[in-house]
Amino acid sequence: MKHITLLSLIFTTSVGAQSFYEWDNPSKKFDVTNGQKQIQLTIVPTDNVLGLCNKEARNRGFSEYKSAINSCAFWNGDLTQCTIVVPKNTSMHILGHELLHCIKGNWH
Repeated sequence: MKHITLLSLIFTTSVGAQSFYEWDNPSKKFDVTNGQKQIQLTIVPTDNVLGLCNKEARNRGFSEYKSAINSCAFWNGDLTQCTIVVPKNTSMHILGHELLHCIKGNWH
């Protein structure tokens, strides 16, 4: 399994409920300056997103995804590492969506 690792990203984590338009708008601005910390980001491209996301969910004690998904993101226990699982042929929208989970947590 090929991993792409980016070290020393500085972002913030915050959670907030937003409308569909707000969280899916690619032009919406968001603040990443409050509560800065370093995180390690690992991007895992795969041909089997659902299978790998379910494996990651089980390993973390979460329930499996019941329907098809096109990506997922998981934090480690101390919120210093984030793993993103995407298809090998992905888009900026998919990768950006999951990256925002690494920055803001469960934001939608």
